[in-house]
Amino acid sequence: MSKQMVVCFIVSCSALFATVSLMAGDILEELDKCNVAWNSPSNSQDGSMPIGNGEVGLNVWVENNGDLCFYIARTDAWSDNARPLKLGRVRVHMDPNPFKEGVAFKQELRLRDGVIVITAGGDADKLQLKVWVDANRDVIHVDGESVKPLRVTASVELWRKTRRSILKDEYATVRGTWRYAENGVIVEPDTSLPAKENSLRWCHRNVHSVYPFNLKVQRLDELISKYPDPIINRTFGAIMSGNDFKLADGADKLESVGKLKKFDLTIDTMTEQTDTLDKWESDIEKLWKANSQIPKPDAWKAHREWWNAFWRRSWILTDGEGDVDFVVKMYNLQRWITACHGRGAYPIKFNGGMFTVGRGGDEFINGKSWDPDYRRWGGGYWFQNTRFPYWAMLASGDYDMLLPLIRMYKDAIPLLKDRTKKYFGHEGVYFGETIFFWGLYTTENFKYGENACYSSCGYIRYYFQSGLEFSCMMLDAYLQNRDVKFLTRDVLPIADEILRFYREHYKIDAGGKLRIAPGQSVETYRWDVENPLPVLSGLHALLKRLIALPESATTEEERAFWKDMYAVLPPVPKKTEEDKTFYVPAEKFNPKRGNVENPSLYAVFPYRICAVGQPDLEVGRATWPRRVVKRVGCWHQDLVESAMLGLTKEAEIGAVRMAHMKDPVSRFPAFWGAGHDWLPDQDHGGNLMVGIQRMLMQWDDNGKIYVLPAWPKKWPVKFRLHAIDNTIVDLEYRDGKINCAVTPESKKKDVVLPNWARQ
Repeated sequence: MSKQMVVCFIVSCSALFATVSLMAGDILEELDKCNVAWNSPSNSQDGSMPIGNGEVGLNVWVENNGDLCFYIARTDAWSDNARPLKLGRVRVHMDPNPFKEGVAFKQELRLRDGVIVITAGGDADKLQLKVWVDANRDVIHVDGESVKPLRVTASVELWRKTRRSILKDEYATVRGTWRYAENGVIVEPDTSLPAKENSLRWCHRNVHSVYPFNLKVQRLDELISKYPDPIINRTFGAIMSGNDFKLADGADKLESVGKLKKFDLTIDTMTEQTDTLDKWESDIEKLWKANSQIPKPDAWKAHREWWNAFWRRSWILTDGEGDVDFVVKMYNLQRWITACHGRGAYPIKFNGGMFTVGRGGDEFINGKSWDPDYRRWGGGYWFQNTRFPYWAMLASGDYDMLLPLIRMYKDAIPLLKDRTKKYFGHEGVYFGETIFFWGLYTTENFKYGENACYSSCGYIRYYFQSGLEFSCMMLDAYLQNRDVKFLTRDVLPIADEILRFYREHYKIDAGGKLRIAPGQSVETYRWDVENPLPVLSGLHALLKRLIALPESATTEEERAFWKDMYAVLPPVPKKTEEDKTFYVPAEKFNPKRGNVENPSLYAVFPYRICAVGQPDLEVGRATWPRRVVKRVGCWHQDLVESAMLGLTKEAEIGAVRMAHMKDPVSRFPAFWGAGHDWLPDQDHGGNLMVGIQRMLMQWDDNGKIYVLPAWPKKWPVKFRLHAIDNTIVDLEYRDGKINCAVTPESKKKDVVLPNWARQ
């Protein structure tokens, strides 16, 4: 991860924090109401809590037998088959069992400090465990303190013990790789390394790779040597050790040296591509020893400071009851989950992120039981599903967490430029809807042996709109943080390549306008489509906002290109009936539907051509009741769209409904059901966050900031959100009264109150 990029954003954010005073009360104390606490152990992995530091994530639970268990994951733990794997499961056993039946028990996720605290017993026999993942380095800590001495053992449990083939019923977890596997899709075993220096060591090393075949299927064989394989020899694993621990007999676990009243276990994790396994082991050993030199109190203090600053950066809180209390709590728990795996080497996986637990246990019985590595849709990134957690980062000011997604797309540009040149003979890049992290379509989306330039999958064949949406997202981030380096280094290089593709790929018609054909309107309208609304909305939004950038931040050549392209854009498709003008999916299209999206409303979200404060608001409101699919959850956009159209009642219903859509088997309240994805569904959680944010605040292209545009009058709330022009809005609302502080003070004149507050 680029440390320079992170510093750039964080310094900017820190300067803003210093100028805003906290409003009534201690925000961290109010946040404590969102903590999750359980008063009994869990039956299984389905009763786990999530925790992480942005790169490393754990699912933590205490079993009824008294053992502390957790899975370990990393964002960069890509297997031979380009799917994310767990590093393993750790089990900590204490004797005598401090969690036996009848003993007081509490497991609490404490958000403000980024820690899970587990306690048992009373004053005479109290035990406390703290589980945390260092916010500043990839180290897992288990700290224990007990009134009575305990004998403690710690072991790693690996389920990838032997080489095996993926079963037919598991194919969904390797979607994108299985279709052309001549001898089946193979899962390679993990490696238990020789234990030494009173530490356990293990890893998974990729001995083959799907990467060369992925390029070969897409007729890009000649580029295999130009762009190094990111999969082969990738090795990920850990070293587990602890003060006052030694290797147990057989060296398959650690055991305490006698009985202990205090103990601490650490697990140092690392992913690296190395020529040899010995090199990886040498590198992680150096990392382990360097980390061990950092005093635990110093690491814990810095860890708490990071999380405290994170929660002070932005908040949404309430002292209300019922629906508003629950909705706000789910917002904060989802922001926690996003932060737990939002600062890694790779973007958040929409289909479970790092917090999958599988279903049915670790062993396979007739293909009906899935291990913790299982996730529907496999290792690819579907932008339609990936985007929502990242849109949510803008209003919360979490700009540093955008970096993994930006880096993935930016790093792919050279390869994709070469692809465009080979396929079509012109410049620019396009991003498919389903990509591996190196930028190309997942393998199943091309038919091997065909002399094709487009995906063989009808759902996404002409679906390139993701690049436009991503460019608009980054541009909105710039309009908020006004970081010119970010604009010139990250936003413009991607946006210009996307625009150049559209300008050179499609023809100018007889009327002098760009004709987007063949095309498709998201995945729903994909037959005989010309000038689809999502594409034209994206082009209009992106070009208009680029043209409006300060001349000091852009070049004359860039501005000329944008203006020339804007001049040939056809209008966003609309239709008028009975004196009502509304958006339509495309200028021309076959009305046959192939999915359950509402493409006409993409003018509202993500492109905000039509929204509160924008000129076409009434066009959007006329489109809303004409939508075919009326649905919230996963990637369905009804909540966000209703908020952006200022439809308060509809937004309230959608937010409450989405906040209750948890997976029924999972114990953690913000582990969302699978929806169209897999559980816990990060697409759903991010969608909920964006909807709540837009209910509370929106801003328009003229710099106006609209507060409470779709927030129910009966819901008290306190929030800090980030807006255009480096603006932070602190607002308290209760019983019709609004108290608002704006930084910088000069932007207060641009804050627009809701209609009911202006009367």
